[in-house]
Amino acid sequence: MIVIAVVGVACAVAILYCTHIYYDREQALYDALVCTKNVMTNEQLDHWITNGTLLGSARLGRFVMWDGELDVAVLQDSSVSSDVLQQSIDVLAASCFTYSNSMQAGSDLRGPRRWRLCTSRVCAEIHEFVSTKGSLFLSSVDGVVAANQTLPLVACQVQGVDISCPSNTTFFLDAAYGAEWQSGSLTAMF
Repeated sequence: MIVIAVVGVACAVAILYCTHIYYDREQALYDALVCTKNVMTNEQLDHWITNGTLLGSARLGRFVMWDGELDVAVLQDSSVSSDVLQQSIDVLAASCFTYSNSMQAGSDLRGPRRWRLCTSRVCAEIHEFVSTKGSLFLSSVDGVVAANQTLPLVACQVQGVDISCPSNTTFFLDAAYGAEWQSGSLTAMF
């Protein structure tokens, strides 16, 4: 009888702990998304969700918890210089995140950068898209995408937050995950 009681208490503690961690992380992603959206809107930057965050929005309407981070794209075009964009990313880092502000440049392109910004609970990857002559350079794959696959941005939601998505979500998710993104196991994609 004592063994059953001990096992029962241990299971209850484990379930409460795991549930708290899950919802705490979900809340941290939500807070990071809302703050990121607000800062980028105030900084007048065109931005949208991408990669795993876009997948979660399209498939579930919420975050894919095992994806690992918030994925946001930002447009650097003739209206936003590279220096102004960097200053805006610095404002974002100071306003919404607590540490780990690293930046990587695209390997084959001059420019497209990716910033990794973190709190103690979650990270965000900010992917720079550079607009040149009707195309957008993707920093994540060092490739080129026709501007009409992204722009104009369309409204979508993730976790109840109104945010922007690329105009052709299917194109982006097919490129990132293959056709399986629509019906395949989400755990197999990460």
